[in-house]
Amino acid sequence: MRNAYRVAEVRAAEELLMATNPEPDLMQIAATGLARVTAELMPTGMAGTKVTALIGSGNNGGDVLFACAELARRNCAVTAVLLSDSCHPAGMAALRRAGGTLMASTDPAAIATVRAATVVVDGIIGIGASGPLRSPAHELVAAIDDSIVVAADIPSGVDPNTGSIPDPRRVVRADVTVTFGCLKPGLVLQPGRDVAGTVEVIDIGLDQAMIDQAVDCSMVDPMDVQPRFAEPGIEDYKYSHGVLGVAAGSAQYPGAAHMVVGAARHCGIGMVRLHAEPGQREAADAVVVRFPDVVVTEAAPKKDGRATGWTVGPGLGTDESAARVLESALRSDLPVVVDADGLTLLADHDELRSLVRSRRAPSVLTPHVGEFARLGFELGLDRIAATKIAAVESGAVIVLKGSSTVISDESGRVFVDMMGSPALATAGTGDALSGIVGAAICRAGEKASVETVAAAVYLHGLSGRIAGRGQRPVTAWDVVTAVPEAVAEIRR
Repeated sequence: MRNAYRVAEVRAAEELLMATNPEPDLMQIAATGLARVTAELMPTGMAGTKVTALIGSGNNGGDVLFACAELARRNCAVTAVLLSDSCHPAGMAALRRAGGTLMASTDPAAIATVRAATVVVDGIIGIGASGPLRSPAHELVAAIDDSIVVAADIPSGVDPNTGSIPDPRRVVRADVTVTFGCLKPGLVLQPGRDVAGTVEVIDIGLDQAMIDQAVDCSMVDPMDVQPRFAEPGIEDYKYSHGVLGVAAGSAQYPGAAHMVVGAARHCGIGMVRLHAEPGQREAADAVVVRFPDVVVTEAAPKKDGRATGWTVGPGLGTDESAARVLESALRSDLPVVVDADGLTLLADHDELRSLVRSRRAPSVLTPHVGEFARLGFELGLDRIAATKIAAVESGAVIVLKGSSTVISDESGRVFVDMMGSPALATAGTGDALSGIVGAAICRAGEKASVETVAAAVYLHGLSGRIAGRGQRPVTAWDVVTAVPEAVAEIRR
């Protein structure tokens, strides 16, 4: 599992470290890492390679100046374009001694120097500030042609805490971002993640100092996901490792149940039970034709004696009958995932939202941004803060779906999904997600947690990536059919 930290926590850890490790030493460690990664990107070796660094004031510019000094000592042709009258003095002196060139941003040759560079290194802002690039930095960045772009710590123009980009026209678009000490939220949240390129974390010795700092968000890795979808044990039977009840699909939206059930049944659980209202079995029976192992039940969710968790909502409808089904599930003592029409019902019925807040068993809500707003939550620029607030106010685990899916619970623990891809931006993939999340929590039972949900979101993203391999166009059903391979990949 990887963690990301906000700027205040990074600064606090750096102060702890600098109490025993002088600042120049810390800066030199960062610079050496930056120089190494930059050198590895040079397509024809280092000798004579033109490197142009854009240098702002402060320590970020100092990191880049010291890195450029190392590159100059290794025969790169380095020019540092200075965007401030107060650039790091020791860094400038080091670059001069190494044979590099210092150039004012007002120099008529500055634009041409940027255009001619094989590698451009962004040392303009770093994590100490945010906001769009201002002149002359904006004009210099706009002059970058086909250079390899390396950002130091975070691309300038990206908010390091939220990943927001105030002006997409005034931001550095990096091929590689070399970040120091730890990940920052702005590198894992969109749209910042999109302009960061490949992210390399340089160890500057912060690990011990970060122990006492609050984690802003975490990202699960395959090793975290594997236990949630492990193979059944030798003594397991169909009722011992998860039975998911599903209330989804209707005469108007019959396909939703196929997506939910199709994804869930391949997640290592023992059974899927599909709810049908008495006398309205047609949509459910069609699912059984496709999946003969699925059992149809007309019992209300609270009275179903076999399910160990429920997914309610996709394609269910929003009439009073659907509201009664959701209410029954929420009155059970089982984990419940609410998606799609179920979220609309929550938005329209105060008493259902109150039920969610009063439940002891885990509840998981999976809104996209439109549903998030309909539930009464404000998104703003900080997706993490908004999701945490929604989790506290709703009493549920919130899965805020999007290009950076954010998952949070009432405790304030947050996960950001790094596996989802644009392939999932198609109708029905959310239904598949609700089935996977439902399978994960019904298998976990009372042990279901926000990490369980984050693991399920990861598996959904991996399924989408598998479905899209070879640049194949992806439908929701492709994602569903990729779930078995994704589970197998996780288990290996």
